[in-house]
Amino acid sequence: LHTMSLAVGATDLVEDFVGSVVGSDPVGWVDTGAGSSLVADDALFEVMAVDGSQVLGTSSAATNIHSHHVGGAWSAASAYGYSGRMQMSSQVGGIGVTFFSDFDQSDAYYRLRRYGSGGSFRLSPHGTSMSGGVTDSGVVPVANVWYEFRVEAVDTGSRTEVRVKVWQQGTAEPTGWQIDAFDDSAGRLTA
Repeated sequence: LHTMSLAVGATDLVEDFVGSVVGSDPVGWVDTGAGSSLVADDALFEVMAVDGSQVLGTSSAATNIHSHHVGGAWSAASAYGYSGRMQMSSQVGGIGVTFFSDFDQSDAYYRLRRYGSGGSFRLSPHGTSMSGGVTDSGVVPVANVWYEFRVEAVDTGSRTEVRVKVWQQGTAEPTGWQIDAFDDSAGRLTA
């Protein structure tokens, strides 16, 4: 993950890791172990130098590890836009971002992820579900190429709506949402 930008109303959080030392754990981030564990393991992610930029990354081959940004006034937001860019270094690697995460209360979140050797970026809920809509972007990433993403997550009061765009850096941002889905289940995440 290179740059992350989160907008809640007029409040923005921008994390570009520029002030962090390469090889360090960035301030305000907590890593958790394999299998979507809630147990902290800050040895998994660190600030790395990639393509002349400082990024949050991992060389771990473990499955379903996470680094969570914690704190901040926006942490209980019920609607926000989330954007950034990400890259994987292996064609069989996995990568993704989560949102409306219930960390550290439970193992539940929505995520944009890619996994498997030929998989596309798709919306993949964990600990909850998607009730309907389009969940696959159709974009199959290539190793060592940056992909930009834009997520919009909104609790409407009766359902949680998630919209996503993902595209190769240097190409035009799609005009429409490739992923447009909703969760109206009893266990849906709302913030």
